[in-house]
This record gives sequence, C-alpha cells and structure tokens, in this order.
Amino acid sequence: MNNRKVMEQALETLEWCEPDYDENPTGFKKWAAVMPILREALVVPEQRKWVGLTNKEQREIYKKYETDGWGLFYNAIEAALRSKNK
Repeated sequence: MNNRKVMEQALETLEWCEPDYDENPTGFKKWAAVMPILREALVVPEQRKWVGLTNKEQREIYKKYETDGWGLFYNAIEAALRSKNK
C-alpha cells in the first residue's frame, strides 16, 4: 500500500472519529491540528517517477540531428523526454 492510500484511509477514519472537546480537549486539539495538514497533503498530486531516455534512444536522436547542430539536437531530446513523462 502506498503512502497516499494510507493517508486517505487515515483521513476517512479521523473524519468518523472526531473527539468530543468537552470529554477530551487535548485529543480534540490534536485532531483539529492534523486534519487540515492531512487534507492539504492529499490535494497535492502523487509524484511520478521521472523517466529518462535509454542509451539507444539517445543515439537514435543524435544520429537524426547530428548534422543540424546542437539546438535541434537539444530540442529533440527535450521533446522525447516530455512525451515519456506525460
């Protein structure tokens, strides 16, 4: 189970287990402090692992653009990385 799933389950549980302030003021204060932090953490999209180019992909791009200069070569690499990391 990943961290996001754990946080989602914790939030769902905590939403059902709100402590009564009169019975447990310390518990309520801790609960009230953690709820917005947990909600905010779940708003941020889960990070994806960066995918780079393989040596073969690098060579293919280089061969295609080696005579046109570094600018086009750089743009081709950038485009290839963007397409792999959508």
